Amino acid sequence: MSFRSTLFISLLTFLVLALGHYGYVETSGVTLYKGEDQNVGNAIKLENYLYEEQTDGKGLIVGTSLSVFAQHPGLTNLSLFGGSALTVLEVVASKQDLPALIFVETNFLYKESDQEILSKFSSKFREKIPLLHDRYRPMSLILGRIARGNSDASLASKLPSESMIDPEIRRRKIEPKLVAAENELDPERLEKAIGKLLSIVRAIESKGTKLLFYKTPFHPAIADQPRYKQWGKALREAFPGYDIHQLVVRNLETSDGIHLCLEGVLEMRENLGELAESAEQ
Repeated sequence: MSFRSTLFISLLTFLVLALGHYGYVETSGVTLYKGEDQNVGNAIKLENYLYEEQTDGKGLIVGTSLSVFAQHPGLTNLSLFGGSALTVLEVVASKQDLPALIFVETNFLYKESDQEILSKFSSKFREKIPLLHDRYRPMSLILGRIARGNSDASLASKLPSESMIDPEIRRRKIEPKLVAAENELDPERLEKAIGKLLSIVRAIESKGTKLLFYKTPFHPAIADQPRYKQWGKALREAFPGYDIHQLVVRNLETSDGIHLCLEGVLEMRENLGELAESAEQ
């Protein structure tokens, strides 16, 4: 077979597959997709908001896995599994139409933004071509068909209740977190994190959006470590006119020292809803 014939067959195959992909996305695939891993799932969550839901006017919850399960019907939760809240703030700050209210989880705001995600959402070209979205990747469509949907409505059902936690396993999970938090952040890293956060906050607020900072509960032994005390002090000094709301929950039990069990998350969800109502009034 000649080179031209091979090339023609390859191009024809690509065209057929591309048209089939497009046709599926325009029908069933428009609602049936699921990220094959944590990073793709995070990107899909942002795509759904920025390309579909942004006009619903709901306030946002921007955080990490500490907040990702706090799904309140009056708020859109853009918290990322294993990600940085700063990533979402930076993506949102580049957009023109923002909601009136954004809740920002502060516990790990010193973590750097995810440059791969920032690169994806800085491209206008990518936004305008659905076939380039992560939610319409072939694997995302296959997994979505298997799972029959992509809803976060049942996220809370994946959380363990307090009674399901094995005390010994929890103790083993807490130990490395205690060790990591014993050391304060490097002063240069701390200064860079605060500078970046100040810049992003100014950019968002210049568009008329109000930011409310909040902190989720940790196991007392972890919350008392030097790193978290240092970070809390730095935030208060950098944002003297802002309240940093400590979410108060009765069920403080965690699965690993920092992630609340189901009972605490449900309380946290209601706390955020009440704070949103107060801010609107």
